[in-house]
Amino acid sequence: MTGVAPWDIKKTIGKKVTKFNGFGQQDAAELVNYLLDILHEDLNRITDKPYIEFKDSFGRSDKEVAEEYWKGIIARNDSVVTDLMYGQFKSKVVCKACEHENSNFDAFLTLQLPIPKKVYIEVVY
Repeated sequence: MTGVAPWDIKKTIGKKVTKFNGFGQQDAAELVNYLLDILHEDLNRITDKPYIEFKDSFGRSDKEVAEEYWKGIIARNDSVVTDLMYGQFKSKVVCKACEHENSNFDAFLTLQLPIPKKVYIEVVY
């Protein structure tokens, strides 16, 4: 069994994608997203991607709206990457004038979260 050094992967990608070329500091998350997106597109079982228009939530349950969005996502993106790594992120918009609410569930491949700063507590005896 042979291994591949991460540098060799980065160098190979850098030949095709200039932002990953050379010795500059790149965001590791950006590289992972790039690799997963390429893998997903190559393995996507959907070749003819239909246009999907989502309806407003109109007070329907989150479960119902999320399932509708997921069916739309799968209608265009169906790969092992989707199966194992995609999720849904809920967002809600509320009109300040009439208080109408609308929720949607967008697909995500990676979710960047802030790393909390360490909090040091000094204990005095």
